[in-house]
Amino acid sequence: MSVCPRTGQAHARGSYFTTRALEAAGIPVLELHADNVDARSTDGDALPRTVGDWLDRHVLAGG
Repeated sequence: MSVCPRTGQAHARGSYFTTRALEAAGIPVLELHADNVDARSTDGDALPRTVGDWLDRHVLAGG
């Protein structure tokens, strides 16, 4: 898990190459974009729905 701001070169490089390396190794990756400090910008139903959909497609389906 990586926690970092969405802006800046460090985020762009680290997140992109980490995600791609894990996926290339066959490890499913779920990227969540959320604000841990201010939940007002997040749809409360979106997180469980996103995780559930991802589990169905990438873990339970085997790909």
